[in-house]
Order: sequence, then structure tokens, then C-alpha cells
Amino acid sequence: MVNTPLYLLLLIIPLFIIYKGRRKQKDRKIFLSTILYGLSFLFLVLALAGFGIIKEKTREYTVFILDISDSISTEARNRAVKIIDDRLKEMSDDDFAGIVLFGEESMIEKNLQNNLKHITFESLVSGRSTNIEEALYRALGMFPNEGKRSIILFSDGLENTGNSRNAAVRAASAGIRIFTIPLHAQIPDSEVYIQDLLVPGRVHENQVHDYTLIIGSTLQTSALVTFFTDGTYMGEERILLYEGLNSFTYSSRLEDAGIHEYRAIIEPETDTFRENNVMTVPVTVSGKPKVLIVSESRSTYLQEALTIQNILSDVLTPRMIPATAGRLLEYDSIIFDNIPAGSVSFSQMNIIRDFVKNKAGGFIMLGGDKSFGAGGYYDTPLEEILPVDMDVTSSLQIPSLTMIMVIDRSGSMKTTVERGVNKLDVAKEAIMEAVEILNPFYRVGIIAFDTDYFFAVPLVEAKEVELIMNQLMAVEPTGGTALYPAMEGAFTELALSDSAVRHMIILSDGLSEEDEFETLSKNIAAEGITISTVSVGDDSDKDLMEKIADWGGGRSYFTSDIREVPRIFASESFIVSRAHIVEETFLPEFSGEHSITNGLEESFPALDGFVLTYPKSGATHILTTVENHPLLSVWKYGLGRTAIWSSDFSGRWGSRLVSWEQFPQLAAQLVRWVERPVRPRTLNFNFTGAGKKRIMNINARDEKRNYLNMLNLEGIISSPDGTEQHIEISQTGPGIYTSDFELTSEGTSIITVFEKNNLIEPEITGLGLPYSSEFKPLNEDFTLLIELAEATGGSILNVQDTDFSLLEVEEKLGTKDMKEILAVISLILFLINILTNLLHEKSMKTGFPEKDDENFEELRLKIDKGKKENIYNRRKDNYWFG
Repeated sequence: MVNTPLYLLLLIIPLFIIYKGRRKQKDRKIFLSTILYGLSFLFLVLALAGFGIIKEKTREYTVFILDISDSISTEARNRAVKIIDDRLKEMSDDDFAGIVLFGEESMIEKNLQNNLKHITFESLVSGRSTNIEEALYRALGMFPNEGKRSIILFSDGLENTGNSRNAAVRAASAGIRIFTIPLHAQIPDSEVYIQDLLVPGRVHENQVHDYTLIIGSTLQTSALVTFFTDGTYMGEERILLYEGLNSFTYSSRLEDAGIHEYRAIIEPETDTFRENNVMTVPVTVSGKPKVLIVSESRSTYLQEALTIQNILSDVLTPRMIPATAGRLLEYDSIIFDNIPAGSVSFSQMNIIRDFVKNKAGGFIMLGGDKSFGAGGYYDTPLEEILPVDMDVTSSLQIPSLTMIMVIDRSGSMKTTVERGVNKLDVAKEAIMEAVEILNPFYRVGIIAFDTDYFFAVPLVEAKEVELIMNQLMAVEPTGGTALYPAMEGAFTELALSDSAVRHMIILSDGLSEEDEFETLSKNIAAEGITISTVSVGDDSDKDLMEKIADWGGGRSYFTSDIREVPRIFASESFIVSRAHIVEETFLPEFSGEHSITNGLEESFPALDGFVLTYPKSGATHILTTVENHPLLSVWKYGLGRTAIWSSDFSGRWGSRLVSWEQFPQLAAQLVRWVERPVRPRTLNFNFTGAGKKRIMNINARDEKRNYLNMLNLEGIISSPDGTEQHIEISQTGPGIYTSDFELTSEGTSIITVFEKNNLIEPEITGLGLPYSSEFKPLNEDFTLLIELAEATGGSILNVQDTDFSLLEVEEKLGTKDMKEILAVISLILFLINILTNLLHEKSMKTGFPEKDDENFEELRLKIDKGKKENIYNRRKDNYWFG
């Protein structure tokens, strides 16, 4: 194929020359030269004519990315579906197409394939946010390394998660073009929403302050607004709303230090989205340092001692422990005074671990018969943060044990916990975890009950794991809940055992039929058999189960989450199978000097018992018990500090200690060592941004208001969903530090900023993420869509009249240009011919005979004559080549 055919007329010249020189074909030198020059001229003419080779059509690969987030209107989505379907029908059978659906996350709905004719919606994608970046990266990973590759993106451009410009750079470097088709966002005619809830960043305890509620509305209407503080009702008011933004200001004060939450809820008369009618924001309250003492007893020895030392404290039961990390920040340290693990949920343990690790709080665990390993803390988050281990050695296992697990298999136990797993399945898992902890020669049995009971697994040695598992798997949920007969059956079997320890564990998630549980439980205890109970869910008979455990001398556990049951069973199995407590009188021994014991007499009062623990590497062990077991140990965990006292601060083991005149000093110095440092604030926080994308600006100054420069700051964000992320913070000006990040979940996130070299103390603030911006009425952001297209060589297409011909700009005329190649070949042939002629003439000169040859003169005359004839012929034929 040629672009300029007229140049081909030049080919007449070499054809004419070849015709004229046909009589000289016997002269091989002239013939070869003619051919070379002819070919050189031929290739030169073809290059001038724009000769090209017709290529095979390049295969086309197209990925359609469709935004199905909640901000896209139904009409716009339906229009996009029609455009995609029409385009799929136009594509040839040799071309490949794929589909990606996205919102908060992205999913490949259809991988690249030919003959794809319709879009489908089988993937489950959350529409609560718009993450274009992830969708683009998902599409880029679908393409092969060759072919014509295009992305067609349908979106309103309201990106509130990720940064799609990063993905556009990657697409451009790979030669993949992005074409964007704008979709219209959904703006309802009747919509009322909370635009913002403005509160001070930080206030002092009992300081009166204002907070402002800003409500947007697309029409005039009325609404009921209700306010809460940390979940507690504050008040309500009926308000009149006008079209546009409406502002309402109120006053309040907060009594306790920590991070608190204001929550506003509006109930309009008419509305479209309910998701944007609630907003929660945090406010930080400064106050005096305070200690939280968690205790189940009414003993006030510790609180009285701290009061003498002017340390404020609150005494709460385990159930009253603040449920959020923000409320827990009211305290600088937490003390567990002989609290069993069963009284603290796993989520509460994780909050306390985060309180120490990421928020520089302090934690102290005091001993007692329900603490440390004896209380079931082995392999829990609280054991992780403490300076001691609780796994006592096998030599301290009790000589013999018989344990029967009484498991509820009523119809409610078939409730699904997660896909394919019901409550009874989790209970079976818990039983197996408990069995695996036991000494292989201990005996274990399992009773399953509904309105009746049976031995699912008769008493066998714990080493028969496979037998226990096989028989347990046959148990299925059915029937009602009658616990009493099952307890009688377990009692009868345990009474026949001569084991040193006989124990019963009961698990139920419902209300049992009434019976004489107190009498039976006390009879069981009188035979030296202990009973522990596990209540699961709010529908369980928690009060009855607690009483049975109390009457039976065991422990009571409650959890609202069945998935915590395996941990509870493992903990209970661990407790009953080992001797954790040593009750004998001893004198504490000093292992080294420490600020906690400064100023105290070297001879401590004698103690009458302690809980066995083992020192961790890296911890400081200040006081020890008999056989060098830890009594007082401390260490640093994350940003905070923890300590243990393996005896108690009560009358059972520490009666002489709590009456010692220096006990208040010991308690105060222990608390002050672990508590969060209290110093003047050096960091002031300011946040900008919207949605999940935020920018944190920090102003760092010392007490004299001098800039603090060259700080090596880092941040930890603790999200409401329990996840955490570390963020880098860079200095951008004198005393100014900045970091940009994304929040991962709605609600209040707590941010801790610390200096890696401990030049300043850590500081904590809160940041709220309200409802998803998908539910905030916004206009489309077509600017972003234009940027993505232009950055990759694509363009923005009209949603009303989509012109896909713009995708065809590549591969014009479907040919491969050969001009440069032909020109190079022409030049090479021309040079070869010149070189050949030069070599031939040189060989003629070096080929003459010597002058003394007798025929030399005659030969010279013949050659001269031949040259003259040759010159004559050249002139005659106008032969200008060599």
C-alpha cells in the first residue's frame, strides 16, 4: 500500500537503463553494477511513495468500570448500563471486554473475554463510599501486555476514598487510555441532612462551652433534634428548617476528663436518606490525673491509701468499665484488683491493651485467688501487656482431674454465627480447645441437653482426641432447654470418680425450666465438685448461671458473642488443671533498686500467699517471692507502662501489708510510675479535609511559646472498628508538622502523636468521621474525570450521545509505515555498489605482469585500445554509471 502513487512513475528510469544495457549483459561487472543501482533506486522510489505493509488488526481490550456507589442516581446508572450493553454489541468477536463494579471497594464482575454482550450485577459491593483509585488498579491488573487497551469509567467523580490520580499515572506509563463518562449524582427533591456539628477541640472539666448544629434542607419543613453525650440523653427540641443551611447553637459542660462524644439525631417530617440524619463528634476534656480501680469486692484499702497520697480514683465493677477508648482516657492508669478474666470481655481487654500501647496509659494487675492464671488470663491481651507469663509448668499440674462439660443443644443453638457455622459448632470448637489443653491422662466427658440429656461422649482420657471429636460432631441442635436433669446426670457420674479434682462446666444460651438449682448445686459442692458456668447472649439466664457458679464454688462467665466461648473454655480448662496459687507465709526479697520502692523500709511485712507467675525477658523484677517468683515486676509496653503485684492488697494474703504505715507510699509510688505523664501541652491540633481524607496540622511550642523544631513525630490512629494505622508526620515550617491520611471507619478515631526519641510526652486527640459523604447532597466533580482522561491520552465522552469512535485514533489506516526502512536499504545498496567498483579497479591494477615480460608492450597496446573503445561506447550511450 502506498500513500503517494505518482512517485512510482520514477521507476521508468531504471527500467529504461536496464533495457539499453541489455547488450552488455556478458560483462558481469557492468551487469552487477546495473542491478545494484537499479534496486537502490527502486527502494528509494518506494520510500518516497510512502510504501507500507498492511497490518493485521490489533486486538482490542476494553474494561468498563461502573460506579454503583450510593451517590449515583438510578436514572444515571440505568443510562450507563444501556451504553455499556450497546458498546458490547458493537464490538467484534475478536475483541475482549471486562467489567469492574465499584463503590467502597471494587470487584471484577466479568474478566476479559470475547463475545460479552451484557453487563451483570452479581458482585456484592458496598456503596457507602467512592474509591475510584482501587477500581482503576483493579482494571489495570486485568490487561495483557499488548493490544489496544482502554478503560471506560462511568462515575460522578465524587471520590472520597483513595487518590485516583496515582492510578492514572500508572495507566499512562503502561500505555492504557482512560475514557470517562460522567454520571449525575443523586440530589433528592426532599432531603434534610446534618451538614456539621461544630464543637471546641479541647475544653476543661466543667467549662461551659458552645456547640453548633448545622442542618441542610432542600425544602421548608420541621424536624425534631435530639442530643446525647456519650450515649446519655441530653435533651430534644422541635425546630423549623428553611431551604438551605440552618444553624442552631447550644451550651453545655462536661464534668470528666477524657475524650467525650456529642451526638445529634434529627427526625424530619419528610426526608429521603436517613443515613445523614445522625452525626457524632468528639471533644477532648482536660482534667486532673485520675486512677480507675476495677474491683468486685467492697475493700477500700487501695482507694484509701491513694486518697492519703492525694491521688484521685474511681472504683468500678468490671461491668462498669467504659466501653469506648475515648471514655477510658478519663483515667491515666487502670488497676485490676483480683478480677477474673470471665468478668471482662475480650473486646474490653483489647481496649485496655490499646489504652496502654497506643495511648501511653498505665495498667496494674493485683493478685488474688481470681487473678493472673488462676483467673483465666493465660493467652489473653492482658497477659500480653504484663511483665510476667502465666503458663505454669507441667510439674505443677494437679495429679488427677475428671471434668464433664454440660452443653446446651436446644433449637436456639442452631442460630447462624457466620456463613455455614452455627452456635453449636462454635461450642464444639470450644470443647476441643479445652480438651487439647488438658493432661492426656485426665478424664473428660460431654453431656448434651435439650428437654432431655445424653452422654455425647462418655468419660474417656483426654488423649482420645479423635474419638471425642467424632462423637461430638454427631450432636445436632434441637428441642427446648432443661438444665436440671443434665446437671443431675453429670453429678452422678462425677460422684463416682476418685480424681483429686472433679469439675463441671455448663454452657447455655437460653432460659432453663425452673427447678431446685440451689439445692442441687450446694449438694454437688458438698461432694467436693466445683461448677463453672458460661452464659451466651442476652437471652441467656445470666442471673441463674451466676448463682449456680457461686453455689458450686466455681466461676461464672458471660459473653454476648458466642465466638468468645472457645477462649473461655480454654481458660477454664487451664485454671482447673493447674495449681496456680501458693498459700504460705514469706518475706518479700529485693532484687534491685527502683523508684517504686525508694524511701521504703527494706524489711517488708510478711505476706501469706501469691499467684504463680514467671518473669518475661526484658522486664524489671523489683521484689520476689519464694523460689524467686515475681512479686513486683514492671516494664514498658508500647507507649505505656504496666506492673504486677502477685500477692493481694486485701486481708486474705496482705493483712499485714495494708495495715503497714508505708503502704500508702508504696501504692502511690506504684501508681505514679505507671500512669500517663502529666505535663504542659506542647502540641496543638488542627484538622482539615472532608470525608475519609484528612490533613492533620500540628503547632508545636514549648512552655515559653518557642517553636519546637526537628521533632521526629509519629502518629497512631485507633479506629472504632479496632484497627490501627501508623502515620508519618513531617515538618513543613517553624514548629509546624503535617500529615495526610484516610480514616477507615465511621465514628470517633483516637489519634496519639508521640516523639520517637521521647523529647516530648505523647499527646492524644479525637477525630470524628460522620456518615458517608455519599449521602450528602453534592454536585458532580467532573474536573477529576477530565484530569484522569487527559493524563492518559483519553477524553471525556458525552453520556447522552457517546461517540466511541474516539477510541479508534490509534493505528491509522491499519498499516505499518516502511519509509525509513526502505530508505536505509536504498542507501546500503548504493554504498555496496561503489565499494564493489573500487575493489574491481584495484584488482585490475595489481594484476599487470612485470615490465621484463617479452609480451608486455603488445599487451599494453591492446588494453589502451580497449579503454578507448569503452570510453567511446559510454559517451555514445550516455552511460553515466561507473
